[in-house]
Formats: sequence, C-alpha cells, structure tokens
Amino acid sequence: MPTVEWLAGFFDGEGTIDLTIVKKTNCYFRLSIVQVHLPTLQAIQNEFGGAISPKTAPISSKHRQAWVIYWYSAPAHELLIKIRPFLITKRAEADFILDVWFNEITKATGGYGKKLAGSELSLRQELRKEFLTLRGQEYPKEVN
Repeated sequence: MPTVEWLAGFFDGEGTIDLTIVKKTNCYFRLSIVQVHLPTLQAIQNEFGGAISPKTAPISSKHRQAWVIYWYSAPAHELLIKIRPFLITKRAEADFILDVWFNEITKATGGYGKKLAGSELSLRQELRKEFLTLRGQEYPKEVN
C-alpha cells in the first residue's frame, strides 16, 4: 500500500502539475502520472483516488501501452496538500498552485467548475504563464 511519502517521491519523478486551457473559456489545474506499469497506478488509485485511462496507443511493437492517472479540482487540491511537504523537484510548482492559484483564483471565484468571466479567465491565463516559468519552459497546452 503506497504511503503519502512514497507517492510524493514517485510523483516528484513521474508526475505532472498542470494548468490547462480548455476551449479558451476556462483554465484548470490537474495532477497526473503516466506509467506503463498499470498495477502501480491501480495501487495509487486504491489509496488516493483518481481516474485511470489509457494513454495513446504505442507507436510500435517495441513500445508498451502507457496509462495515466488524473486528479482534477477538489481531489487534486486535497492530494497536493498531502504530498506537498515531501516534494523536492516539484515543490516550487506545488507552492505556486497552493499559495497563488488557490488563494487568488479558486477562492475568489467561489470554487471549482464555475464558468469564468473574461477578466477571470485572463487572470488565470496570466498566472498560468507565471507557473510555466517555474518549469523553465513555456509551451502551448490547449485542449480543444
């Protein structure tokens, strides 16, 4: 059974903290881990929740099927609070999400899943740009 400390270490190496723009009408936060060993993700899911789905099909017979576990909204927030004290590599990203994103955005707009006004979406997009600088890269990540 995975512990919070174990998950934090695994997440530090294999996980992603992401702010994603959806159809240019919303910007949301999620946690994910991609892995080819499905039983590992299932053990994580049994202990910490999340949704598992197959990643894109392998591009050749030399590659194995990959799987991804996602956490969105409140479950992602709760999980990040649990693993934050044990993160090393992704600590700055976790700090930004918990200290800036949730304090300035989510609480200000009244919670998760609300339709955003233009100014709220603009603020989220600006914060997303700031977040991406923590990774040392800025790349388009838009879901249509």
